[in-house]
Amino acid sequence: MTSAQEEKANDLFEKAQKKMKSFVFYSSEIKFDEAQTMFIKAANLYKILNNWEKAGESFLMASECQKQMKDEYLVASHLLDAAKCFRKTNIDKSIELIEKAITIYLQIGKLNLVGKYSQDLAEFYEKKKDFKKAIEYYRKAADFYDTENNKGDAQHCLAKLAPIYADLEEYSQATQIYENLAMEYLDNPSLKYSVQEMFFMACLCRFCEGDLEVAQSAYERYLEQDVIFASHKKAKLIEGLIKVFEEGDLEAFSTLIFNYDQEAKLTLLQTTLLLRIKKLITTNQTKQLL
Repeated sequence: MTSAQEEKANDLFEKAQKKMKSFVFYSSEIKFDEAQTMFIKAANLYKILNNWEKAGESFLMASECQKQMKDEYLVASHLLDAAKCFRKTNIDKSIELIEKAITIYLQIGKLNLVGKYSQDLAEFYEKKKDFKKAIEYYRKAADFYDTENNKGDAQHCLAKLAPIYADLEEYSQATQIYENLAMEYLDNPSLKYSVQEMFFMACLCRFCEGDLEVAQSAYERYLEQDVIFASHKKAKLIEGLIKVFEEGDLEAFSTLIFNYDQEAKLTLLQTTLLLRIKKLITTNQTKQLL
């Protein structure tokens, strides 16, 4: 069965190639349309056979046919179909094709699709821990979503971007995003309960910058902007941090964090930021003793 399918796929691919090169008296668009149909059939058969290289090549040829028919939208669609196949065998090729599709979508004004596939690349690079590229594509995705007034997806990308900045110790960039998101969430009833999380993360980033006065001032401003924040466990933790930061009390710091973690589990990033804050408190203690 597999052999017969492979023969059929190969036959379709070869016939499609010949069709592209054939001379016709009628409209050339028809021959490219027919060739494209055969390439897509061949690609789907290759997919069944898990022959991802040939499936990708077939979708690429379908894209070439669409290029001759000047349908840029379908050119990009077939490039993305090919990219999905090459992701199994040749990730660099896959990324190259996605970037080509993004360029086409940008040229024809499909900005939501530019955002969608830029976001896909950002998530891929984030998993690969190529944070420079992840930042680039999350920014790009957020900007194009925002241009199309797609606030939800833009906010999602920014919410993914801020932790990367925080983890890389680019605190001012992270803080700006957290603060902006908090203010946007305040205007959205379905997101208002995420406001405290954004302000909490902004506070931790402020502390990590090492300026207690700035951190405390920012916290007080957040309390004014969101009256609910003051009663939240996260606000109580921030108030405790201000106190231990002032006093340089590492034992009190450890107790504060332990008690909070018993009630509301800390994320990995929050733990990382708190350890950095602890290091700052230790450094300040050492300086005072010298």
